[in-house]
Amino acid sequence: MEAPESREDDEHPLSRPRAPATNRPRTASEDPVGGWRQRLLRWILWAYVGLGAVAAAAGIGLAVIEGVWGIVAVDVGAWLTAVALALLPGRYHALKIGGALAITYGIGVFFTLSFGPFAAGPLWLFATPMMTGALIGWRAAVGALGVLTATLIGTGVLLDRGVIAWPHEIGLGEWVVISGSLLALSGMISVSVALLLEGIERAHRAREVEAQARERLEEQLRNAQKMEAVGRLAGGIAHDFNNLMLAVMGFTELAMDNLEEDAPSLDDLREIAKAVDRGRGLTSQLLAFSRQNVATPRTIDLNGFIREADRLLEQFAGDQVRVEVRLSPTPCWVRIDPDALSQIFVNATVNARDAMPEGGVLRIATANMSISDDSQPEEALQLLPGDYARVTVSDNGVGIPADDLDKIFEPFFTTKNPGQGTGLGLSTCWAIAEQAGGRLRVESKPGRGTTLELLLPTASAASDAKPDPSAPASGGGDETILVVEDEEQVRQTFTRILRSNGYEVIETKDAEQALSIIRASGNRIDLLLTDIIMPGVNGRELASRAQEIRPGLPTLFVSGYSGEALAERDLIADGVALLKKPFSLKELSARVREILDAHK
Repeated sequence: MEAPESREDDEHPLSRPRAPATNRPRTASEDPVGGWRQRLLRWILWAYVGLGAVAAAAGIGLAVIEGVWGIVAVDVGAWLTAVALALLPGRYHALKIGGALAITYGIGVFFTLSFGPFAAGPLWLFATPMMTGALIGWRAAVGALGVLTATLIGTGVLLDRGVIAWPHEIGLGEWVVISGSLLALSGMISVSVALLLEGIERAHRAREVEAQARERLEEQLRNAQKMEAVGRLAGGIAHDFNNLMLAVMGFTELAMDNLEEDAPSLDDLREIAKAVDRGRGLTSQLLAFSRQNVATPRTIDLNGFIREADRLLEQFAGDQVRVEVRLSPTPCWVRIDPDALSQIFVNATVNARDAMPEGGVLRIATANMSISDDSQPEEALQLLPGDYARVTVSDNGVGIPADDLDKIFEPFFTTKNPGQGTGLGLSTCWAIAEQAGGRLRVESKPGRGTTLELLLPTASAASDAKPDPSAPASGGGDETILVVEDEEQVRQTFTRILRSNGYEVIETKDAEQALSIIRASGNRIDLLLTDIIMPGVNGRELASRAQEIRPGLPTLFVSGYSGEALAERDLIADGVALLKKPFSLKELSARVREILDAHK
């Protein structure tokens, strides 16, 4: 399974985006202070090579005249070390810094102990902390100052005890004054330079982080705008598709009612009704994608759900992938929106298919399990103790790299090629699981496949079973119903269904004609059946104006959107009678009869 996401995914970005992790070295343009320190180190080492050659030649001449061969040994040793360090590759940066500081400190100690404070020795000593601060940082500079302080104190002790004798008469008091002044000057310069460089580095990194965050936000904004446009299109298609399915469902049920129980075509019509019922789930997904619907949890058995969806998942998996289903011997009751659960399975199946381009096996399994305080399957899940239903979807595909596993639930993250995914698949599935009180996790190893595990709290046995679309419609009546619907096929469907139940039906396609009919009919109209979203005056305004003409007139609204979504758009008030398209003949007849009986 590829990094889990799919082309069927939904926009639900709830997790926090993070910058992509990287282990590559920072370049000089990304880390200018680091680049400057590397260049400074190269300059110092090559300067030591040049100065060391001159010093070694001068030392040899002095040694011939004065016989001081120790200077020659130190100069030649320092020069050879500088040459070796300068020629080392850049990956030995730390070793080169340590060598440069050792050369500087070693020369300083030797010349100070040999020739006193008026030779070059103290300058090399006091240059060591300044180089440390410039090349490493202020903390390292403070450490170098500590080492220098100990060296100066030790030198003073040796001087006081007569262990060392300098060419010029220097007492302990003079040494303390000279060394203290140079130590203070070296400390101020080294720490100040180090703090300045680190401040520049922090400021650059802050700008870099800000630029990366701005770039991520701009990219997410572009993706969000694209998904919003697609969502609006999906919502419009779903609404029109609902109307078409309502007409198909209505006329199919009318045809079923007119056939004998043993009619050969009855089974075919039942299959049409089942197909339309499955289409209701597809339109619900489109409406959820466009944020024009809300989740409607139901108590379902995962085993039965997977059995019904098995054929659909095989189609998504493709011909080269074999689907194996292993269901728990006992029912796995959970409470979740079935359409949202379908989205999880579709995403997992499509990702598994993409991860097995040469074919493979997709395994779906269910089980019941209990979690206690000391038996959590994984600490990161943070599930409360209790009973859970577990679903696993596994493949033997290419797997997911370890560096990507901690980012797969981030919105807009994908390992697929450009144009093959939006990066919203698993972020949406993660949000669905969280909303249902469960958890979603993924385990994967490159080359060994991926397993997606969904844990959901168990629920009591189902109590909200769906009505059988082939069941006979409930009883009718002789009341008069005004049907207002701008879609002609849907309006004809309502009219045929209601008239077949004995009602007198007056139909119209817009609100203005409906208001005229109500004015002319007096108390003849017993129920107003109206769509909500119509050209011109919408259903909410129609019902309000109808109440002014005929107080107490009951109204049944129909719409392809949920009541919550319509209430958010101020198209309907909470608690009013609403029937969501597409619905069956039985659902419409039962709801009409219920409202009429309640207003007698």
